[in-house]
Amino acid sequence: MDLEPPDGYDLVVSGELDLLITHRYPGRQLPPSRGLTRVPLLADRLRLVLPARHPAARKPEVKLVDLADDDWISADRPCLDLLAAKDGVEPRIAYETRDYAAILALVRAGLGAALVPASVVRGADGIVVRDLAGSALDREVYAVHRPRPAAHVEAVAGLLARVASRLS
Repeated sequence: MDLEPPDGYDLVVSGELDLLITHRYPGRQLPPSRGLTRVPLLADRLRLVLPARHPAARKPEVKLVDLADDDWISADRPCLDLLAAKDGVEPRIAYETRDYAAILALVRAGLGAALVPASVVRGADGIVVRDLAGSALDREVYAVHRPRPAAHVEAVAGLLARVASRLS
């Protein structure tokens, strides 16, 4: 089941879902925990993704102001707006989708720049990945379950924590 935050919390509360893996982008509030246990798994750094032939792709350091005239592909508009406001830039959003594979395909096709979590761009071809100068934003990833979870939920949550620690 693929849900976007804050969806899914109700399913865990009701018992329809044992474990929820969810995230929070900068500029967004976490939903109330509603008595559930929320375990931080990963701080997934947001990385700048550019088409391989983009002029800024050859620069060792790229600032948001360098991309002020570019089109953007956004997975989370409030996050991009927060970052842009700090630099006095108004991003021109050409596409919005939460599908990271679609975002990378649009960037690869030369249709814009994007900010995506580092875990998404590992090993991606046809794009250039850079840190955005002056930005240290992370997408936070959490596991959410009921208090006193069943043994199988604890086992999966523990496995997720171990795998996430290797990604950090």
